[in-house]
Amino acid sequence: MAIPARPVEWRSYPSAHSQPRIRARRWRRRLTILALLQFLFPALATLLQLYGPERTTFGIVVLYLPSWIWGLPALILLLPMLRYAPRKLGLPIISLLWVAGPLMGFCWHTSISPSHSIPTLRIMTYNVKWGRRNPQAIAETIRRFHPDVLVMQDSANILNSPVQGALHGYYTKTLYQCSVASRYPILNARSLSLSPGDPNYHAMQFQIRFDKHLVTIFSVHLLSPRWALLDLIKGHTDVLQEDARHRLAQATGLLKLLPSQEPTIVAGDFNSPPASLVCRILEREGRLQDAFSKAGRGYGYTYGQYLLPPFPFLRIDHIFTSPQWQIYNCQTGDGVGSDHCPVVADLALVS
Repeated sequence: MAIPARPVEWRSYPSAHSQPRIRARRWRRRLTILALLQFLFPALATLLQLYGPERTTFGIVVLYLPSWIWGLPALILLLPMLRYAPRKLGLPIISLLWVAGPLMGFCWHTSISPSHSIPTLRIMTYNVKWGRRNPQAIAETIRRFHPDVLVMQDSANILNSPVQGALHGYYTKTLYQCSVASRYPILNARSLSLSPGDPNYHAMQFQIRFDKHLVTIFSVHLLSPRWALLDLIKGHTDVLQEDARHRLAQATGLLKLLPSQEPTIVAGDFNSPPASLVCRILEREGRLQDAFSKAGRGYGYTYGQYLLPPFPFLRIDHIFTSPQWQIYNCQTGDGVGSDHCPVVADLALVS
């Protein structure tokens, strides 16, 4: 009996000309998947901010990292996607805009000039770091901004340096590590301990008379996270959260000192970025407004220029005001004179 022959199977193989197209298709597929996955990084950072960074150790670490790191995955994908998946290029671009905008704290407000009939107050806060880096540059910065009221932290004996030459005609006062220079007489100045037994973390409260009103001003310096972050590197994870709780307790204690009716300004080195629970407490429970968030332009970073990478990446120095103030402008100076950049705001009383 004859066995029928098996039919011949014909298989088609990619030609040499189609191989590049297949590789390109695979690259497009892989890059599209990676472009979607990279959204997890800014999404995680956003969720941490909404939840409250100080509630977890990881959140605290993220709070003090440069926010631009969340955009690195998208940045790395740009060139390969430009070559293999240009139609999907919008995915990493959207992510980069997300990071460069909300996550990095970008602000943009049109400049508003008050009427000439409205008296304005220019206040400046500056952690001068004892004048160790460049007191002459600190003096030049003060002359350039010409504030009506200047509050300084880490400033004991700073008035005995070249800075004194920039304060001719000012009333001055120093209590512990806080100093104030004002064109208006300084009234009822007193020191407030934010951390009992530690003179490095005092607040200074004083008053001035401005536009027929008694204005209460606080110069504040909250606990630095520096040593807790260094302890974390050594493996002591519990120290970081204890440090954050201490800073939150300082902010809560400060709230109890705020007057309920008088126009108030709270300025200084809070060692807390805008996304922190510290700033959230002051704004929500203290009904204070962040001057740079209301009237600043750009990022307003005040710290980091003497770290790696060598440029500011944290906004931890702030000027907060009570609702009676209209904020017309807020800006930051350079970091030549100190580890911190100064913050300057122009204010007017509206109620």
